[in-house]
Amino acid sequence: MMLRLFLILSFAVSALAEPLRFQIKDLTQRNLMAFISEAPLEKMIAQCHLLRGWIELDPQALESGIKGELELDIRSCETGSGIRDLLLQEKVWEVKQYPTANVTIKKWAKETKGSLTEKTDQPHAVELSLNYHGKTVTLEVPMKLSYFAESEKTRNRLPGNLLRISSDKTVALSDLGISIPDELKSTVSSKVEVVFDAVGTSKLPNDKILLPEGPKPKERP
Repeated sequence: MMLRLFLILSFAVSALAEPLRFQIKDLTQRNLMAFISEAPLEKMIAQCHLLRGWIELDPQALESGIKGELELDIRSCETGSGIRDLLLQEKVWEVKQYPTANVTIKKWAKETKGSLTEKTDQPHAVELSLNYHGKTVTLEVPMKLSYFAESEKTRNRLPGNLLRISSDKTVALSDLGISIPDELKSTVSSKVEVVFDAVGTSKLPNDKILLPEGPKPKERP
């Protein structure tokens, strides 16, 4: 009897310790990836709309580790100026040859313990590899994480338990194998601030965008 109880408890503990995979896939494009360039003659903000991936961790036991993947479609990045977007795509990003950037989260950059809540203020850091422009670089990136158990409030955003991820990191374009043409150096900075803010869900989102129902026609008497 005691052996049976021990096995049941062991199974329950191991089940509770299972990490959750949070899918980053919001078809309404509310997730944010942006590049901010501060050049001598121009400040530019490029917002990228097409990104997807996942992050896996145990919100109740961060010491169990973290991993994840993210893919960004560079062709979806827009600055608000069609002419400037075209110049960036052809002269800087070279999107015909390098249409996407890929990020792989490997592990915590520092020893990390504890759990996540809705109001987690403690900063974290992860070690990740960024593959773009035919080059892979390893970076230590700061990251803020907040965990939301599924509720009526969270379902207004997405179904399932939610994980909010935000990060801010300055990256030298030369580290990614990107060189800026001389004619663009006064308007495009050699370093860009990368801003990321997204919400992942433990339930795979629908492939359809759910919109509020409109008024229904009155029934005829």
